[in-house]
Amino acid sequence: MHEEDAFNTITTFRLTYPDYCSLSDPNIAESLLHDSEQADHLCGYTTEMCDILTDVVLQEWFGLRLPPSKLPGGLQIFVPPHLRLVYCLDYSSARQVMTRIRSCYFSRKRRPPDLSIFAGYGLSIPADFQLEREGLLFLARQCDHFRSNDDYLFITQCVYPDGNAQQCK
Repeated sequence: MHEEDAFNTITTFRLTYPDYCSLSDPNIAESLLHDSEQADHLCGYTTEMCDILTDVVLQEWFGLRLPPSKLPGGLQIFVPPHLRLVYCLDYSSARQVMTRIRSCYFSRKRRPPDLSIFAGYGLSIPADFQLEREGLLFLARQCDHFRSNDDYLFITQCVYPDGNAQQCK
């Protein structure tokens, strides 16, 4: 298995606004994320599967346009080398994600697909419909993880070959 094909855990960290703003400092960001509360995680996704879910399904199919993941003042977010940023969501963005997924994917009016989203892009994945559903449910439930409107959710994917697989056992 190639490193880019590894199944890597997607993890949601809940951050307060001051902690979120500290993500611009590489000296603080890595330890901050290491010490932050993990609110959720999703297993069994390669980076390609994650990209299909976020870029193709949410943006192209569902028409969801989330603001860029930047800090106040346009500062860049530092991401430790073992992680890749999937999304950084405030409460409003998380609610948009939930609403679009519910209305577009879980609608009773939606015709059952012949192929999973992954099969449609040429990926042969066992239990692809289940992984598709789990991924969209994961993204939809993110708005449940806020304790206040000032919280931020920092959703990352481990890029190491083992992908933090111990969380998924």
